[in-house]
Amino acid sequence: MQFVSMMKTMNKHGMKPQFYEWADDKWTQFVRPDPTGELDVSVTLQPRRSYDNAVAVAKATGGRLQVYIGWAFDPQFGGSFGVEHAWNVGPDGAVYDYSPNWRDKANAFYCGVLIPLDVAEQALALREVDFFYAVQTILFPGGEDTPEADTPEPAHATFVDLAML
Repeated sequence: MQFVSMMKTMNKHGMKPQFYEWADDKWTQFVRPDPTGELDVSVTLQPRRSYDNAVAVAKATGGRLQVYIGWAFDPQFGGSFGVEHAWNVGPDGAVYDYSPNWRDKANAFYCGVLIPLDVAEQALALREVDFFYAVQTILFPGGEDTPEADTPEPAHATFVDLAML
């Protein structure tokens, strides 16, 4: 996971080093070969609001679809360009990305960590703060070394070597 290592190095002295330390062994890679199907619950989704969308979908499905944050890679850029993003993962390990700008993309791939729904909801409330940093401040209030929140077990995932795509 070369991209994760690079981001961790870049943020070592930045504003979210504890997040990257905490997430170090939690990164999961996913590939979504087909566009995401229709959502079977009623949720208002907004373009360019992936964190809001992923949390809304998780809440609407009673937590059946879990919240992941990390990077989404658009296949049109060849996997070399990732954008900070949030999406959902089901119990089957499949990615469900209902964000309007990503829902219809085939062969998208993702690298991210599972975030407890209650932490994601609290992070959304801190609107003026970078989402990763908001998660860090919730997990490590006052800068402690151990996370405050328990992390749920991730869904089974399909691992992909991004260099092979």
